Amino acid sequence: GMSHVDFSIKEDRMVTPATHFFDGAAFLAETTTYFRASGGNGSGSVAWSSSPAAALTSALVSGNTYTVWADPVDLAGGSQVVTGVYAAATFLWDNVRPDFSVMVPSRAIYGVNNPITGIAGTALEAYSWMSSVQVQVRITSTTDFNGAADRWWDGSLYASAVSSWVSVGGALTDWLYPMSFTPYRKHGVIARAFDRAGNSSQTAREMTFIYDTTAPVIAALYQPSKMYH
Repeated sequence: GMSHVDFSIKEDRMVTPATHFFDGAAFLAETTTYFRASGGNGSGSVAWSSSPAAALTSALVSGNTYTVWADPVDLAGGSQVVTGVYAAATFLWDNVRPDFSVMVPSRAIYGVNNPITGIAGTALEAYSWMSSVQVQVRITSTTDFNGAADRWWDGSLYASAVSSWVSVGGALTDWLYPMSFTPYRKHGVIARAFDRAGNSSQTAREMTFIYDTTAPVIAALYQPSKMYH
């Protein structure tokens, strides 16, 4: 049967010194420090509790890679330390929001001479790469928002009576969500992004615009019937 499980945590840094082990307060140990997952001291292991757990969370640095080794020990004292074979898992820590922006729409009115064919922007991630970009588009029943009559884009139609997010396909660094817009209606657009670590960008403030496809018409108000000089 099993007696307990010990584990250690190593940090691989992007700066010198390149490697250090977690000592219960920070990544300062030059040699392996083992913690006992089940609590209690023994065999050179440090009891794992809420204190080192909180310290570990604070000590993790975005962009650094960490490796966790687990050493199960049976009742006979056998362990993977003896065999030199460990169960290990490596992960990249990223606690930084993506850098995200919406470039289009940027005007209050679009139309024949200033067409709009979709929503576009940029999304940048320093450590764990982008995972998704989502947009939310609502439309009014008239030329202004009034709440109950507003409808949200569901990916195909303005059919949803509640706010709805749709995902952007294709490249995410310079992203584009192609779509058409309804003439003579006010549209509201917000967007957000997620990286592979699950961090979300700040949701972009709602940008509103009216889509007007009719060119102005100049009517003759007076037709002169005589020559003047």
